[in-house]
Amino acid sequence: MPDFRIMIFTLLFALINLLPAQKMKDYEKLFSMPEIERRAVKKYIQQNEKEIKRYQEDVHIDRGDTLDVNIFVNHGDLIVEGVVKGDVLVLFGDVKLENTSRVNGNVTSVNGRIYQDPESIVTGNQIETNIKNLFPAREFGSGYNEDIMERYLSRYTKPYGQSYSTLPVGRRKSELLFRYNRVQGVFLGISFPKNISGKYNYLSFHGFVGYGFADKRTRYEAALDHWFFSPKDFRFEIGASLYDKVESKDYWLISPLENTLSSFFLNDDYLDYYQRKGYEIRASQNLTVYFKGMLAYRNDRYTSSTKNTDWALFKDKNRFSDNPPIDEGRMRSWYGELYLDSRDNKELPHSGWYGKFSVESSTKKMKSDFSFNQYIFEVRRYQRLGPWERLDIRIKAASSEGEVPLQKRFHLGGISTLRAYNYRSLRAGGNGGDRMILANFEYNVHPRLFHSPISFGDDFRYIVFFDIGDVWQRKDVTPEDGWDKGFDHLKLNKLKSDLGIGFSNASGRFRINFAKRLDTGKKPFTISFRIRKPF
Repeated sequence: MPDFRIMIFTLLFALINLLPAQKMKDYEKLFSMPEIERRAVKKYIQQNEKEIKRYQEDVHIDRGDTLDVNIFVNHGDLIVEGVVKGDVLVLFGDVKLENTSRVNGNVTSVNGRIYQDPESIVTGNQIETNIKNLFPAREFGSGYNEDIMERYLSRYTKPYGQSYSTLPVGRRKSELLFRYNRVQGVFLGISFPKNISGKYNYLSFHGFVGYGFADKRTRYEAALDHWFFSPKDFRFEIGASLYDKVESKDYWLISPLENTLSSFFLNDDYLDYYQRKGYEIRASQNLTVYFKGMLAYRNDRYTSSTKNTDWALFKDKNRFSDNPPIDEGRMRSWYGELYLDSRDNKELPHSGWYGKFSVESSTKKMKSDFSFNQYIFEVRRYQRLGPWERLDIRIKAASSEGEVPLQKRFHLGGISTLRAYNYRSLRAGGNGGDRMILANFEYNVHPRLFHSPISFGDDFRYIVFFDIGDVWQRKDVTPEDGWDKGFDHLKLNKLKSDLGIGFSNASGRFRINFAKRLDTGKKPFTISFRIRKPF
């Protein structure tokens, strides 16, 4: 192990300072269910002169029933067809107000949704809120810590309540789209997010439409999905999509927002693009709240895209590189995946699992211009090691058989992969590889872990990371074809690797990285700035 790595890890582990046991007990009491109930009742039930009727399961107030009480439901759903003369509070559940219902007070759902028929009557306010709002930051002052809050509150929000981890549930508004890249220039449009509205609406239309001012083309995707059976225990879904869009295989490396800012300001476009036009028919099954399987048939026409603009606000003299061509043609394929997601937050996770195994198969027998099979496996773990430290791990591997088209090959190096290497510098001869292996490790530390009184404060986190991986062509190492061939040559000390340190804000969204390659003494550090987590 190089001296640099020994120094970093020795420094971090020598400064570990565990929380006192009494402090942990205080958090257990503060974020206990009785305290959550007390705070919710105090804040949202205002008709104190009335009795509070409590329920611990689903409740149905029938048509013709009149209750002169406040209603409080914990971990259950409430359906109202009659009259409630007090306030309504539902904790970790939904409220459905039918057309004959009347509530003479406020209706509040904490970590749930409110569905109201237009003919129902509510004389007070309707509030949809989150459990975190019961613990305002001003109450804690400088001791406020979002990581600690998420750790303790997540135990109440994990079971099914307001959403599936593997499916967007609830109402989401349409959003304006703004993108900038070297193919489309400014792209303006509107997106229609997928909505599965709780337990009562079974059909969802979603997609987007927009116009690229550089390539002068309208792009779109129109999708329709219908789900069946219980949303809680057994969700089966069928759907179809029709699309004409500019796409990239590199969205796992950088978000559209990050790439838009980089392209617009700095002439750095990190994505390679191609046109994909066709349709998809799919079926999916939720096996649990967090685990989902999907099978789809795709019929696509792939076409190369060309660079259509060189403009950027700064560095305009450094032109965009040309957008590389792909293997054009008609691709008919079967695509299947198994998808696991128990993360506490999809964009900025602090705990949980993410896993995905996908298979795509295209053959001449399907009247496709391509013949290949591709297998991609990825697993991530976000593991708390204590109140002030966390370990994030990602392992990703891919293998293919047959003649893999350019748009399905892999590259590594740079952002989100091996951070001390130049972007896409690992290209397996220039055109990309059909084999890949990548592992990333991040040790995330809160300043309170250290004894030292000198720190940047609670708004910062310190990160030590290690990346290792490589990409290659199967034919370069063995003449045998097959998804399991072409791995025998791998040696741990031959893989590309780097080590680095980083500094981020509390959420992890904004960070600066300093990375060093471990295979050479040249170019001692690579510095990068990100506005998203690398994984």
